[in-house]
Amino acid sequence: MAKKNQRQPALTVGELCHAIAEGQLPATLQDNQWYQINARELRRFVNQRQQHTARSAPRILQSTKC
Repeated sequence: MAKKNQRQPALTVGELCHAIAEGQLPATLQDNQWYQINARELRRFVNQRQQHTARSAPRILQSTKC
């Protein structure tokens, strides 16, 4: 039986940094060491990521012998 409230994979710090670097998540650099992120923009990014994850089909990776 499938669970009703399945949690989506957590957003890692690496994914967050990558999103900022790629311009997918707007952020302001403070004092050349801290990023300030608007909570609404972060929520929008997380929601879009969850929708994309839910729609994407599982991928099967094939390995090749060397």
